[in-house]
Amino acid sequence: IGEDKQKGLTYVAEPIGVICGVTPTTNPTSTTIFKAMIAIKTGNPIIFAFHPSAQQSSKYAAKVILEAATKAGAPKDCIQWIEVPSIEATKQLMNHKDIALVLATGGSGMVKSAYSTGKPALGVGPGNVPTYIEKTAHIKRAVNDIIGSKTFDNGMICASEQAAIVDKDIYQEVKKEFEAH
Repeated sequence: IGEDKQKGLTYVAEPIGVICGVTPTTNPTSTTIFKAMIAIKTGNPIIFAFHPSAQQSSKYAAKVILEAATKAGAPKDCIQWIEVPSIEATKQLMNHKDIALVLATGGSGMVKSAYSTGKPALGVGPGNVPTYIEKTAHIKRAVNDIIGSKTFDNGMICASEQAAIVDKDIYQEVKKEFEAH
């Protein structure tokens, strides 16, 4: 996929294999779309274990991405999901011998289960995300971006900003911009 002749390096990309995607109930559609896109972009199929409370919305999001991916030439079964979700079905999928990677988003117990599979796993549980506004930042844009991120999906995403740390030189200006919203 690339080369650095000066360093004598050739960069090679290789799919890892079938990915297990575990999604939460708090932000099911955006997480489903994100994980499906990561999988497809890296040339890997993904099988989802949706949270039972969010099965229908997650399934709908997966179908939308699957349709777009297949229209663009991806294999017809590159995105799949468990039809009858349960904790046991999720555990079975995560531990299946043909799963190469687990992408897990949800509660700490579920993330711990993903890490305990003995497979490569990327897990994200509850977050407390700060953001920093440095004194050379474009203040109006920074505040708009923070508000847009925090309010996306009703602010339920664990990666949305929970606190803003502001350089003291611009604090008052940033505060006024937040208050204007």
